[in-house]
Amino acid sequence: DLEAGEMDFPCRTLPEALGAVWQAFESGARDRRHAFHTPGLVTVGLDGSPKARIVVLRAFDRQAATLRCHTDLRSPKVSELAADPRVSVLAYDSGAKLQVRLEGTAEVQTQTPSANAAWTSSTLWARRCYSAPFAPGDETGEPHGNLPDDLSGRQPTEQEAEAGRDNFAIVQLTVEKVDWLFLEATGHRRGLHVRSGSGGWTSSWIAP
Repeated sequence: DLEAGEMDFPCRTLPEALGAVWQAFESGARDRRHAFHTPGLVTVGLDGSPKARIVVLRAFDRQAATLRCHTDLRSPKVSELAADPRVSVLAYDSGAKLQVRLEGTAEVQTQTPSANAAWTSSTLWARRCYSAPFAPGDETGEPHGNLPDDLSGRQPTEQEAEAGRDNFAIVQLTVEKVDWLFLEATGHRRGLHVRSGSGGWTSSWIAP
């Protein structure tokens, strides 16, 4: 169960709280040690059931309220998002006692300027994963690291890494709803922020 901590999350006003949530995601995108660096992403499966997995937060834009992660174009989430772009994101920082749930829509991009820039900025080690011989989720019959035999245990060259470019895509999520919960020993706090038609946010206090 989640445990309450000392008061240190900004809860005096709803705009201040939303700003602190955005700051947490900005930190998560920059710092791989931050709790928000690896949130959970939930899509709607082709069978209508929820599908959850952990992703790596690669970028966050506060003004646009967008998050970005990377994926293999052969991943099931790609076809799921093509059929239904609705997604949910869950992040929890046990040190800050802060849970955030996001709702929105996501778009898969492959050859856009944003996708090209994300590929170029990725390390060779990261690019190596997209040369995987099997699609994510394929049956292998035995344990398999899903790397080309000649790249197992070593960093690829630029030319070798380029073989995986066609399998690389970014997932860009546009946030429409923010539901945060702060655990405080003297009484939890919870707020809801919904994007309005003008691009701003309608905010309200809600019961924890």
